[in-house]
Amino acid sequence: MSSPQILAEQAENQTDALDRWLKDEAEDQRMTDDHLPLWDRMIELMNERELTGAKVLDYGCNTGGLLQRLYHTKPYAKGVGVDLAEGQVTEARKLRTDGPYEFASLDALDSQVAEYDFAFSHEVIYLLPSIEEHVQLIRRVLKPGGIYYAATGCHTANPQWPQWREIIANYSNVKPGDYSPEDYGFSFERAGFKVGVQPYGTGRFLPLEKKEELFPTVASIVDYYRNHKLLFRFQRDTLPASSPVEVA
Repeated sequence: MSSPQILAEQAENQTDALDRWLKDEAEDQRMTDDHLPLWDRMIELMNERELTGAKVLDYGCNTGGLLQRLYHTKPYAKGVGVDLAEGQVTEARKLRTDGPYEFASLDALDSQVAEYDFAFSHEVIYLLPSIEEHVQLIRRVLKPGGIYYAATGCHTANPQWPQWREIIANYSNVKPGDYSPEDYGFSFERAGFKVGVQPYGTGRFLPLEKKEELFPTVASIVDYYRNHKLLFRFQRDTLPASSPVEVA
């Protein structure tokens, strides 16, 4: 599990007002471009062939690209994207295209109970100060039996993670956590979720780019997507949101 000192540092960092995740604004667009094929892969790996009639949540929506991509691939009834970074929410609203989705600050979830059929996050959970608190939030806002897809390759089982964590800390406005895949999976399982996980893979050719700080070799790129970038599927229990659960 993550050390108390790490969690305390993250919690203190995230209570401060946050305008954007990355220190360099230009990196935001580059990140969106890089994530497009990864969002497509996430959508492709879902068990569900369609989302007709569903209400969906994008937790950590950044500038809103995942919700838009999802709608044009598997149309849903309504989508809501939330983010801690106010500047990112503002940008998502500016970039919004036609579709039944909206963007809001994270605190929009504070009063919501059993609101969503599906929730999604892509490379977000490793930035959270407390996985257990996140589990409780997701359980509260999902409808009984609802499903949460969470993708991340940022965890202690990834051999490149020590270097990546330092790199991310340098260019991000939020300190990353130091969680294992077990921290993610078993925290949800203890709260009554049915947990599934699979490697991301790619299903396509990967562009050969020079990103030595992240992928020093071609083999490291293939190894990461084949073995270390994970897609979790958390299915909520069917009890009312008010029912107590044990997550410790």
